[in-house]
Amino acid sequence: METPLEELFESSLSLDLTDDTLRQIPAGRGVLLFADPSRRPIQMLLSANLRRTALAKLSESRQETDRKADLRPIARFLYYTPAPCDLHSTWLYNRLVHILFSDKSNELICLPTPHCVRIDPDEDWASFTPSSRLYPEGSAVYWGLLPTRKAAELFAQALNESFDLCRNPRFIRQGHNCTYFQMGVCAAPCMQTGEENHYRQAVRQAIEAADGPIEHILESLSSQMKIQAGKMQFEKAQTIKNRIDQMGRLKVRSYRWTQRMDKLKILHISQSSSTVSFENLRQKKTVFSGYLISFDRIEKVANFTLSSIPTFLDRTYKLQNSHRMACENLSEHLGLVSLFLYKSRPPGLWLDLSQKSLIDELMIKEAIVGCFGAKTVSEN
Repeated sequence: METPLEELFESSLSLDLTDDTLRQIPAGRGVLLFADPSRRPIQMLLSANLRRTALAKLSESRQETDRKADLRPIARFLYYTPAPCDLHSTWLYNRLVHILFSDKSNELICLPTPHCVRIDPDEDWASFTPSSRLYPEGSAVYWGLLPTRKAAELFAQALNESFDLCRNPRFIRQGHNCTYFQMGVCAAPCMQTGEENHYRQAVRQAIEAADGPIEHILESLSSQMKIQAGKMQFEKAQTIKNRIDQMGRLKVRSYRWTQRMDKLKILHISQSSSTVSFENLRQKKTVFSGYLISFDRIEKVANFTLSSIPTFLDRTYKLQNSHRMACENLSEHLGLVSLFLYKSRPPGLWLDLSQKSLIDELMIKEAIVGCFGAKTVSEN
């Protein structure tokens, strides 16, 4: 049984209306749906301004040159849901596409491919490899999200080369060494009997390094290099120096969100304004919306003001420690998160919670002021 459109959208209008009625639609971002007299969906749009989009499609005063986009002859109902931020509106649009236009979802939903790096420590001669698909079941471990396939390849390469892991497992199955050994950049443990335990230890060390923080690994390696140099073990010191150079490549901006995927925790905060009445005066008040993002779901925490941060943090903590149903399409979900994380200027505030055991009111308030400006304090 199909879900009634009234249950999928926050508001609706009958379109035997004047332009003045259309101008009552909120001016903010959100999702619009136009439906025919039988309430069958015609077109759904992701809009930065609901009112402007509705007027552009339905206004009585449209110019003759705009007839191509005119929906007035066929549309009789308008459904819409305002959204406080781009993340929310895009997530809502994608969800509604799967419900209302499932046969066209591949055409209507345009998201980047999510990139990550995987390793399965239970495999023989395991190594890091780039991947665009994540399978939570099994023993494989994943790190992400990465902005591009190239970034994933470089991440895997840095770890494989730093810990002398196999780069060509298929050659092992064929029973001979590969060009990496011939070039002298791989110790080829696969060709040496009794090396399995040593290799598994290297895999464990590489996984610990990938879990980071990278700075701690570099400090440890630097200390080891100085110790070896002090013992006149210059070849060993140079080997460690090469490892430092490889691991140092992971400090660049491309990897600022890279972490073990099952521990991904990001708090996104957007800013909007609402009009409140006080002593017969109407004034705008700054309101924030918080979203908790993990590797398999996005959840809205709450709307809040600076004065209600403690309540917001309590709600965030409860969501972090709750067990909720994961999203149905993991690849699409990760593509949506990647879309915003790696924009040149991501909208709003994005906080990595995976390395933080506790976030307090002062930390959140300082981050909000740093992102949205000191004016946000005076407006609350």
